[in-house]
Amino acid sequence: MSWEENSKGVISDRLRALLIFSKRPDAKNWKWQDVAEALAEIYSPGMRLYWVMHHLIEAYQEAAAEPRFEVGRCDVLEVLMAPIKGHTAIDLLGPASLETKYTVEDFYNAMVVKILGQLQCTNIAWLR
Repeated sequence: MSWEENSKGVISDRLRALLIFSKRPDAKNWKWQDVAEALAEIYSPGMRLYWVMHHLIEAYQEAAAEPRFEVGRCDVLEVLMAPIKGHTAIDLLGPASLETKYTVEDFYNAMVVKILGQLQCTNIAWLR
């Protein structure tokens, strides 16, 4: 039995879908639209940014609440700073100046990468 089958009833469908999505071998450069596609079967196709972020954050909180996932702790400040600081920053070294402009989509995509990166590194061995 695969971990996906074994996880039914143990974790939400939302978290299961995002774990499967984040742990794919081709996972990289995630965008909010990719998350919308990963959740389309559960919710609805064409999900908007607000709902994508809502479900992504809820799934992360669910994983963080289960110690067996061994989710690296990522507090709210880290998620909020993701677009401008760290390995998920839009510009590698952060914004060049206060005049640097980013789109709303750039900002939220950096948060998506931060949260999915945390989910990608979770321990799912206990679900086998």
